[in-house]
Amino acid sequence: MPMLPEEKARVKIDKQLRNAGWDIVARNEYLPNSTSAVKEALMGGNTESDYLLFIDGKAIAVVEAKREDNPLGDEVKTQAEDYAVSPQAWYGLWFEKLIPLVYMANGNKIYFKNMLEMQRGYLVERLLKWYLLSNGI
Repeated sequence: MPMLPEEKARVKIDKQLRNAGWDIVARNEYLPNSTSAVKEALMGGNTESDYLLFIDGKAIAVVEAKREDNPLGDEVKTQAEDYAVSPQAWYGLWFEKLIPLVYMANGNKIYFKNMLEMQRGYLVERLLKWYLLSNGI
C-alpha cells in the first residue's frame, strides 16, 4: 500500500532528526533522563505533538510535522505553539509550563521559533538546509 503524503514527509524528518543526533523512540519506549525525540508525545488537552525532543529528561522542543506540500502557515504555527504551552504535568521542563523551542517541518522546509523571544517570528533553518543539501539528504 502506498504511503500517505504525511508519512513520506515523516520518513524525511526522521532521517533529518537522526542525522542531527536524535534517537527517535515511541512514547512507550522513552527512558527518563535520556536524549530522545519521542514520536506522538502526549500533550495537554488530549492531543499529540508529532515529536517532542528531550535533553537530560526535560522537554526542550516540539516538532510539528506536515506533508511536503504543506506551506507551514498560520494554522500549523498555532498548533505547534499550542503544544509548546500545554505540556503534560509529568514532563520535566526547562521552563515552567513552557517547551521553549518550536519547529515546523514538512521534509523540505524547517521553521524555528524560540518561544522565549515571543516578539520574534519564525526563522527558516537556512544553515540546516545547506547542511542537508550538501550531504545529499
